[in-house]
Amino acid sequence: FPSHDTSYQWQVSTDNGTSWSDVSDATLSTLTLSSLTSANTGAKYRCVLNGGAVTSNAAALTVYDAIAIGTQPVSQTVCSNAASVSFTAAAIGSGVSYQWQKSTDAGATFSNISGATAATYTITAPSITLNGTQYQVVVNGTSPCSAVTSNVVTLTVNQVVAITTQPTAVTQCPSVATASFTVAATGTGLTYQWVSTVAGTDTNLTDGTDFTGANTASLTVNTPSTYTGATFKCIITGTAPCAAVTSNAVALTVTPNFGGTYTVGTGGNYATLTAAVAAYNAATCFSGNVVFSLTDASYSASETFPIVVNSNNNAGSYTLTIAPASGNNATITGSSASAILKLNGADNVIIDGSNNGSTSRNLTIANTNTGTSSAVVWLASIASPANGATNNIVKNTIITGNAPTTTLAGIVTSGATIGAAADAANTGNTFQNNLITAAYYGVGLAGIATGESNNSVLNNTIGSSVAASKIGYEGVFVLNQTNVSVTSNTILGVTNAGSATTNIAGILVSGLTTNGVVSNNTISDVKCTGARSAYGIMLAASNATTGITLANNVVYDVNCSSTNATLTRGGHGIAITTGGGYKIYNNTINLNTSNSASTATGVSAALYVASGVTGLDVRNNIFANTQTLTTRYAIYDATATNAAYTTLDYNNYYSAGTALGYLASARTALICYRDWE
Repeated sequence: FPSHDTSYQWQVSTDNGTSWSDVSDATLSTLTLSSLTSANTGAKYRCVLNGGAVTSNAAALTVYDAIAIGTQPVSQTVCSNAASVSFTAAAIGSGVSYQWQKSTDAGATFSNISGATAATYTITAPSITLNGTQYQVVVNGTSPCSAVTSNVVTLTVNQVVAITTQPTAVTQCPSVATASFTVAATGTGLTYQWVSTVAGTDTNLTDGTDFTGANTASLTVNTPSTYTGATFKCIITGTAPCAAVTSNAVALTVTPNFGGTYTVGTGGNYATLTAAVAAYNAATCFSGNVVFSLTDASYSASETFPIVVNSNNNAGSYTLTIAPASGNNATITGSSASAILKLNGADNVIIDGSNNGSTSRNLTIANTNTGTSSAVVWLASIASPANGATNNIVKNTIITGNAPTTTLAGIVTSGATIGAAADAANTGNTFQNNLITAAYYGVGLAGIATGESNNSVLNNTIGSSVAASKIGYEGVFVLNQTNVSVTSNTILGVTNAGSATTNIAGILVSGLTTNGVVSNNTISDVKCTGARSAYGIMLAASNATTGITLANNVVYDVNCSSTNATLTRGGHGIAITTGGGYKIYNNTINLNTSNSASTATGVSAALYVASGVTGLDVRNNIFANTQTLTTRYAIYDATATNAAYTTLDYNNYYSAGTALGYLASARTALICYRDWE
């Protein structure tokens, strides 16, 4: 406006210029308005100069509300398993728009969050990785209004409480001083509270006499016997708002000790031997030796055969004894295709048939099964993991099979397959003062191929003069043994009457057997028929340096009514067929029983040495053959030379035949035996 204008009057129209009114005190060339709001938008203003002489153009006024945040976002704390978390801001102003931002460097820098342009920003399934992230929102308005930034807020994500390892039940022996339970968990700010449950009542535990670590991940029960049967659980609490988690409840069991004497029979601790042995097999705690005292006269119909004593490492060196009660005569009898009693890799088991601690035989064990693969007592090794039956004793017991042609063995040690070579060494076993009858083998020791040691067969009576109770093959069978002792046994009544194609022997030593002793045995009534052989003692080891000692044995009444004139088809007192390094001392051999058939053509010898045998030390023996039929010798050596001997001296020879012995040819004079010496 020209400076020479003399008067101004500003006017306003709020009806789009239809009507105008003066603005109070607006008489200067410049109109200044204050306290405007968006409600003033649309008003028009003009200036009237010199009382209306000149009127300016009308100018419209537009006013935008400034941006102001009325509700600031607030920090949030959630658990990592939350479904979502939200931040909200509320702003006023013209043209309000939002842009949420986040900072992962403690607020040093912020960056826009894509798509986060609403008043509320929601994070779905916030993870622990977002813990500590900061957020703000920038609120923009219509230009020229300035943007406004909210307060900075923080998201705290606490790790949800989760149990990674549950506590496990504890079963232990009374000798264990304490019991422990442990839980493992993840989460933020974990605290622990162990709880016991006794008779349905929960108790929060505190440290003291009975407990240690009641508020830690591991609880120790200092008096476990007091709390046997109780259950324990742990309540694990994290930082709010994460919920607490409770572990599984697990039991504390203090197993009673197994040890001492238990009566077995009607009204006893166990009604049956089957139940008693099952308890032994399951026992985890032992306080001493265990004795099963048999109080009944018979154990049969109520038993489950075979009664199997398993390997129980928990027993340590404690023994298990099965014996008749004082003054009681007991019988264990049944039909089993494997055995009546089986020691399955078991150790330190004693079967003692005496009811008074002496050598009386007051226990009978009988197997009536008619199969040919069963035994009465079977010590079995376990193939995997390899575990032999060791340090067991069977003594003072009457062992009875079904028949000489059916039951495989009275007592046998072998592998997992009955009668087969052991899968692991069955060592240190003793079979003593037993009466063994009516079986194919009396005692069979079938060792592992590499040999097993220190088994003993002592003072047994094996066989019988009664046909039905005789032994059908071998009184004692020894295979793959080291330091075996077959001593002071009486073996009588070995017959192949049920199988005329089977060789028989009172004692057979075979396989990889070294450094054993066969001594003081009395062997008689060993008789075969058919085209076979009968041996009082047969040495057939596979090694040339056995070191086996055969001493002070008495062998008589051995013959074979063979119709085969071959040397190996006859009756022999001692037959050495393979191996070497044997020591033959102070034995008395008398083949005093003639063949029963006049047509028999077999050859017999008190001592028979096969070709290929070496390293014999033969001294101070009596070799007599007083048979009256067939070809017979005191000594028969098939080697044709004296190379089989390291020593052959101080022996007495007698033959009722035309020749005293045989070395390359029949020898009639004693002087001829200088060829051996």
